[in-house]
Amino acid sequence: MFTLPNKPEQTTTVLTTGLSLYKTSIWTIFPLSLASNIFIFLPFILAPFLEPLQTIDDQAFINLPLLFLTIIAWLIAYLLISAVIFRQHCIEHHIENSLKATLIISINNFIPLVLLGILYSIIIFCGTILLVLPGMFLAFSLMFSFLLRITDKTPILQSLIRSHRLVWGSWWRTTLLVSIPLLLNFALTQIVFLSLLSLLLHQGITELQAYWLALLSYLFLQTFLNPLIFAVSLIVLNDLKLRQKIAA
Repeated sequence: MFTLPNKPEQTTTVLTTGLSLYKTSIWTIFPLSLASNIFIFLPFILAPFLEPLQTIDDQAFINLPLLFLTIIAWLIAYLLISAVIFRQHCIEHHIENSLKATLIISINNFIPLVLLGILYSIIIFCGTILLVLPGMFLAFSLMFSFLLRITDKTPILQSLIRSHRLVWGSWWRTTLLVSIPLLLNFALTQIVFLSLLSLLLHQGITELQAYWLALLSYLFLQTFLNPLIFAVSLIVLNDLKLRQKIAA
């Protein structure tokens, strides 16, 4: 049984608690996580079969079918990812919630999350245009706005403001905590994908077959690793709330 801390924790303990939430929730959220990653990777899987509709001098100009498929697939993946996070939030707080109820709540919350994502991207883009460091600072200080919208149904602008206030004063610690599962995810997936792709190409199969097999392994690896990022982020958010409460 997972127990949510009721007081701020040390850095290593936050990571341990996040890992505990991950282990408690992984098999419950596995179907949603798998579905979200299938839609994320669907354009890459089907790309070899989709021919460009517009060409210039027999050269591909833009692959409209692939572009349309990517937009639709990634929007569905975005919806399913929010469902994964909400499901983990329910497990974190011992809230009884069925898969159907989780999906309904996520669907109702989808448009605000899309708008939040657009606003977040604009802010980060503007910060990066000015200088790289402001963009990086804003990326981490505003990242909890998504979790606040999913878990607390905080209005879009207020979620951005609250996320910034929660992270303010703990930016380096928060960035470190969130970066650890992100870097672990990146390192493992790249090592596995490139190693498997190289191994398969030396087994006498075609490049396309090797690409698909490596891509499928990448998909399943992400299915297990992405929830770890979400679990740690939820625990970090809880820790930030507790620290803000004490400071007030």
